Amino acid sequence: MAQLVGNDEIESLRVELAEIGRSLIWGHRFSAIALVSEAFQLLINNNNCIVGYLKERSSTILHQTEQSCNYISADMFSKKFKESPFGKKLDEELSKPFSKPHSHKNAISFSNYSLSKWALIRACMSGELLLMRWNSFIYVFKSTHLVIIASVAMTVFLQTRMNVDAIHANYYLGALFYAVIILFFDGFPELSLTVRRLAVFYKQRDLYFYPAWAYAIPATILKVPISLSSALIWTSLTYYVIGYSPEAGRFFLQCILFLALHLAATSMFCFLASVFRTAVASTTAGSLFVLFVLLFSGFIIPKCKLSCCLQPLITWLKWGFWVSPLTYGEVGLALNEFLAPRWQKVEWFYLLNPSL
Repeated sequence: MAQLVGNDEIESLRVELAEIGRSLIWGHRFSAIALVSEAFQLLINNNNCIVGYLKERSSTILHQTEQSCNYISADMFSKKFKESPFGKKLDEELSKPFSKPHSHKNAISFSNYSLSKWALIRACMSGELLLMRWNSFIYVFKSTHLVIIASVAMTVFLQTRMNVDAIHANYYLGALFYAVIILFFDGFPELSLTVRRLAVFYKQRDLYFYPAWAYAIPATILKVPISLSSALIWTSLTYYVIGYSPEAGRFFLQCILFLALHLAATSMFCFLASVFRTAVASTTAGSLFVLFVLLFSGFIIPKCKLSCCLQPLITWLKWGFWVSPLTYGEVGLALNEFLAPRWQKVEWFYLLNPSL
């Protein structure tokens, strides 16, 4: 059995290893590594030979440190390699054109994205759903806020205080416009949420994780249940309490119109956030666009008066009436309500000619 090394020999071994460390600093790495490797081989065979062997080899290494070292640059190293037989052989192999049909199907990528279109949509939808779960407090708060405002609105426009006549028709129209404004502004928080996600979106798009449409389509689809819940909450609480037309078809049609309006408002604020990209610019542009939409909606300023006011100025501004999404929401809700059979019996003459 091999005899173990004593304390004196261990101390001598420590000194010799320190000499090896200095040789590593001076640049003789390969010699020192070879010395350590051979020392471990001797440690397996006979532990008594380690000290003598290290003394013999370390003296050789220290003698080599006295020799001068020449610096070889990376360009010189590359040039010498290309002039060698291995470099010439490598250049000869790389100069031949590669035949793509003979390659493995997984060796070369023929598309910018590693997944299929359906897989990209599912991945983006999963990520968007995770973000919505993280921001669930915002959506719960918006729904609670909507319930409180609907409770206030249905007590203000109470059915027992309004009759089916030409005078109270203005109250019904005002209640519809109030609902349009509330649901339109309910999509405003999407502005800040979208701005916070843009930095990650542009980074992942530039790195070819997914195209822009793969992010936009799932985000739009997942906004539909939120818009549907908002429209359903408002319609369920206010429709029969305010006293709209009692037909079930008109109830569901009003809910669909509120759904389309809320989805249009959410998409509009997301579009503004993607164009302006910063919180300050997006909020400013969103406020100006809301002012434009309310002004040209046809309720605050009727369409006939809007055309008369703009006739001396810029005539093409009357197209703002047809561009505003509130216009179609207000017109659709008004037609859904006032084309009901109970409103066909109302005398509209005094409403159209109040002077008589």
